[in-house]
Amino acid sequence: MKWRVSLIPVLVLACTSAVHAEEGDERARTLYDQGRALFDQGEYDHCILLWREAFELSQRVGLLFNLAEAEERAGRFEDAVSSLERYLASGEAHARANRAAIARRVARLQREAQQRPAPPPLVQPEPEPQVAPNPVPPVEPHPQPEPQPQPESEPRPRIWTWVTIGLTGLFAAAAVTTGVLTLTRTSDLEEACGGTECSPDRQSDWDTAWALAITTDVLIGLASASAVAAILCIFLENRGHRTQEATLTPWMGAGGAGLVSTFSF
Repeated sequence: MKWRVSLIPVLVLACTSAVHAEEGDERARTLYDQGRALFDQGEYDHCILLWREAFELSQRVGLLFNLAEAEERAGRFEDAVSSLERYLASGEAHARANRAAIARRVARLQREAQQRPAPPPLVQPEPEPQVAPNPVPPVEPHPQPEPQPQPESEPRPRIWTWVTIGLTGLFAAAAVTTGVLTLTRTSDLEEACGGTECSPDRQSDWDTAWALAITTDVLIGLASASAVAAILCIFLENRGHRTQEATLTPWMGAGGAGLVSTFSF
C-alpha cells in the first residue's frame, strides 16, 4: 500500500500584524470587531456590510472566509460562493491546505442557491440620530501644579517569546514520538505483508499508521510555525501592536455541520 502525506500548516503566527500593518488597518480592525459582535448576536446582514468594508480597507484574504460564513448563515448562498471562490483564488496558505474541503462547500452552497429564492439586497442601516449636548458654562482656569517626573517603566517580560519557545519544544518532541511510532508500525506491516497487499484484517493497522503519519506532519508544521513565531516575537514583543489570531468555531445548519475558521487582526 502506498500513500502520500503532505504538510498541513495550521498555526497562525502571533506577533505579525506589526510587519504587515498598512494604512487603514486600524479602521478595518474596528469594523471587524463590530462585525464579530453582530455575528455572535445573529445580526448577519449588518455584520456582512461591516466585514466587506473591512476587507476593502485591509485586503486581508482571511476576511473573505469569514464573510462566506456570515453570508451562508444569512441565506445569501450566491454571495458566499463568490467569497469562497475569491478566497481560493488568493492562494493563501489555509486556502491551499483546505482546497478540497472548500470546493465541496462551494458545491453545496451552489445547490442551496438553486433550491432557495434569493434574499433581498443588503441595505445599510440608518445611523442613530445624534443628540446635541447641552452647552457647558466656561470654567475659570485654575493654576496647574508642576508636572512630576514619571518613573521609568520596567520592560515588559517576553511572555509570548517563552510561550512560543515552549510550544516549539513540545511540538518537536511530540513529532519525534509519533514519527518513531509511524516508522515502527509501517515497518512491521510491510514485514508482515511480505511486500504484497495485506489482508483485510490488517486494514485497521494501516489506518492507525496513516493517522500517526498525519499527526506527525501536523506536529512538524506546528513546531516550525512556533519557531518562526518565537523569532518574530523577540523583535515585536514590546511594540504594543495587536496580534493576528485564528479561531475554530463549531457550527451546525440545515446543510450540514463542521468547524469554522475565523481570522482576527
